[in-house]
Amino acid sequence: MTTTLDRIADIVKAKGAVPEGCDPYAFAIEILPLLGSTDGKLREWRVFGILHLWTTRREMTDGQIRELLWTVTDADHLFSGIGETGTDSVFMRSFSVLLLTAFVVAHRERALLSTEDVRWLHQTVLRYVREEADLRGFVSTEKLWAHASAHAADTIGELSECPELTPDDLFDALVALGGKAATDRAPFVFEEDARLAAAVVRVLGRGSLPLARVATWAASLAPAVHFNDDLPFVLYRYVNARNFLRCLLFQGEAAGLAGEMLDPIRAAHATLAAL
Repeated sequence: MTTTLDRIADIVKAKGAVPEGCDPYAFAIEILPLLGSTDGKLREWRVFGILHLWTTRREMTDGQIRELLWTVTDADHLFSGIGETGTDSVFMRSFSVLLLTAFVVAHRERALLSTEDVRWLHQTVLRYVREEADLRGFVSTEKLWAHASAHAADTIGELSECPELTPDDLFDALVALGGKAATDRAPFVFEEDARLAAAVVRVLGRGSLPLARVATWAASLAPAVHFNDDLPFVLYRYVNARNFLRCLLFQGEAAGLAGEMLDPIRAAHATLAAL
């Protein structure tokens, strides 16, 4: 008897081709719970890969893709166990938010969502960023990656290129990304700062945010660090914010962002470096 795991293996061997007689939407719903598996190779290399590929290839109808999107963003997936730390519930949340990149890519290639849907999805992801408390990167050789902050940043970066988002939406993204980058919960050691910075570069690359708003946002990162707080938490916040701004400057220059857009970021970094 062919099991779900057998069918997954066969699809991977076929480089993601939908098997003859398979209903891709029904199978996507069937394997979706495995996004929360503690078997890292199954979760990351097989289940996530199939779901992402079938969504971007539009192997399902537009209506089915939208239904899958609403499921991925619900309380049993994107917000399953939200607020917990150190538990296995993070895998479902983290890989749900990363899977959202597929829906955004599909939408940008050919309209899938309404303007209201895109803005709702954006605000839902920002809510997730604010509420996600588990900041682990690599977990173990069996479970592999949690990396929720990096995954969320990737999705915000994709969303930021949707023309449906307003300047206010983009500023909200900066606030959420900056707040996560300057966290005092733990030091980022798995390139989270670089992924968060990459998302900010994409937001700024839209060119629709007034310089004054960018300056206000950048300046807010430095006062977030106060050395009269308890150690080691204040040091986590300082190092995370400083490294994030360094990544942002380097990536922003590489991406060709206007010098005037990077000036307030340089000033914020200089303020932190002088503390």
